[in-house]
Amino acid sequence: MSNITLEHSDFIKELGRELLDGVIVKMAPVGTTHNNVNYGFSDVLRPYFKNSNCKLFAVVYVHLSKKNIFVPDICVVCDPSKIDGEVIRGVQDLIVEIISPSTAITDKSKKKKIYARYGVKEYWIADPKSKSIDVFYLEEGVFELNKTYYSEYSEHDKFILALIEENENAEFTYEITTPLFDGLVVDVREVFKDLP
Repeated sequence: MSNITLEHSDFIKELGRELLDGVIVKMAPVGTTHNNVNYGFSDVLRPYFKNSNCKLFAVVYVHLSKKNIFVPDICVVCDPSKIDGEVIRGVQDLIVEIISPSTAITDKSKKKKIYARYGVKEYWIADPKSKSIDVFYLEEGVFELNKTYYSEYSEHDKFILALIEENENAEFTYEITTPLFDGLVVDVREVFKDLP
């Protein structure tokens, strides 16, 4: 499989596949939960990017290299020269993946490493099961967890967070802000609002 490259991209698209370091990977079918979270992200992010030089995309083919072709759930591109017809060529500023049981390992390990290697500035992993979003910042070529944000906190969660308050990542907040996009505020509750 390591001989598969960009020249096979039409074949990869037709099959509904991604290419990770030259290996074809079948994309998981998208269910209603995934769609609801994707729409939640779009609803929250669209107003911010509507009049911005940066463009918001959902489920678009991204060509990072000849051997790496992905379909992130959400991506933001601030360099218009990277938008090439129906695909994005090159590194995005922000990528969001919505995990499922069948994609969690790939999204949290293989894809995360590849995105970091190519210089994606921020990587967010949304987990519909826990209604949480892990926000990673690229630091010296590696993604470092900045914070995990939750759409709801139980009394137990609040108690635990109070115990570990000296940990700067243990902040009780529903709102994601990022140095990448000044003024952007993502309310995690809104992202997951259509989930039971």
